[in-house]
Amino acid sequence: MKTSISDRMRRSIVRRFFTYPGGDYQDGRDPEGRFRLICDHVDLSQIGSVLDIGCNAGRITRLFAEAGKFAVGLDVAPYYLTTLMDMRYAPKTPAFGKFPLTRESVDLLPSFDLVLLLSVHHWWVKEHGDAYAQAIVAKLAGKARRHLVIEFAASNDKYGYREPRFDDDEERSVTDYALDWLKGVPGLTNVRKIGRKQERNAVETFRYLFLCDTHDRGQDVRWAIPPEQEAQGGAS
Repeated sequence: MKTSISDRMRRSIVRRFFTYPGGDYQDGRDPEGRFRLICDHVDLSQIGSVLDIGCNAGRITRLFAEAGKFAVGLDVAPYYLTTLMDMRYAPKTPAFGKFPLTRESVDLLPSFDLVLLLSVHHWWVKEHGDAYAQAIVAKLAGKARRHLVIEFAASNDKYGYREPRFDDDEERSVTDYALDWLKGVPGLTNVRKIGRKQERNAVETFRYLFLCDTHDRGQDVRWAIPPEQEAQGGAS
């Protein structure tokens, strides 16, 4: 879609005067690619609402709103102000809120069809430990009527581990760690790696996304990498 000169001028002004420090983090992380990867693995016709935890600037939240979904982005700081101002007249506008998550505050959230945890849970591990982080993820899984998508960093330092739990930036090792970590989260079924996305920092080449079903708690928990990925030694 082409944008008019007035639209481009408006966006330029918004980005200059309504940015929030740290809100440009997503710009270098291919939010469009992450959005497409998720959409390739879920049935969007069955998704009406999306909760984006740790939304940062809200780029992915915005893309789901533009796809016609009721999208809500939450973060500990209003990094999303630029996106919110930029979309204030759009037909489909996401909702944003400043909402620090704890094991207690997560109980206040309503349910959504899809819950996203992209590059956020490792902060909980680093600050409070694995058990605390797994408890929050479990509660968020309880808020997801259909799916939860969680992204794993590929550096031990991101989790604050003093003793390495996996080989940094090594796909198979990170995948094994992630699948084992998710076994400590009740309420997840059919856990599978759906792909990897480029990361732009000095210690990671990629981060890895996992899709978990949550809507049928009666199923046996299964942990899997799709056969085609297994044959290739992981997603590409």
